[in-house]
Amino acid sequence: KLALQRKRAFKYQMVWNALFGSSEFQTFASLSQGVMALNSTIVDTNGMQALAYWPIVLTSIINDQQIDSNILEQHMQKLLFNPLLGQWIHSVHKTLTTLERTSLRIEANSTLCSNPISEPNRQRIQRVFYKFYANDMQPWIARLSQTGQALESQVQGLVNKAPQPARQSNPYRTLTQYLDRLFGTQGLDFQFKSAILRQVRAWRKLLTLCQLMPSKTNLTP
Repeated sequence: KLALQRKRAFKYQMVWNALFGSSEFQTFASLSQGVMALNSTIVDTNGMQALAYWPIVLTSIINDQQIDSNILEQHMQKLLFNPLLGQWIHSVHKTLTTLERTSLRIEANSTLCSNPISEPNRQRIQRVFYKFYANDMQPWIARLSQTGQALESQVQGLVNKAPQPARQSNPYRTLTQYLDRLFGTQGLDFQFKSAILRQVRAWRKLLTLCQLMPSKTNLTP
């Protein structure tokens, strides 16, 4: 019985290491050349399916169940050809830059509606708000936020399933440091959320000064 337990533990560690050390996962997680689409695509579906499959694999090993090598290979291919995490990283980086630049411009134009309020300025600000922020930027922000939350949950869940011996290895430390740069307290996702909050506050201030704040605001932090 002890020998069987050791065999399972060794196989579990091998599979866990094989996943995160694979070229397929490296491609999935590396900064992509492409950005995400506004609406969910096959890349989202396949990428999340591939991540969701790995807990099943690890549970099968614990229960000494057979793993279908063909299905395993299919999910590895999904990781390779659907780099959702890499696309999310690229998209957030680009959007973060846009949010920071536009927040600066909004904050710099806070005097446009100083008394007496200029009607042309009010109309111009209203058009920009609805066209740029409410209609374009806000749906995109929601898309990135939801995808980031789903990715963090899936990947962190897999990391938490690391076998104890693997937690002392360099690959494990490298992986956790990488995830911390993405989802840690000062990571990319934190910076993204901070930039969103800054933009929301900037718009609220400007719209209030211009007496344009809608009764049911379209702003969400």
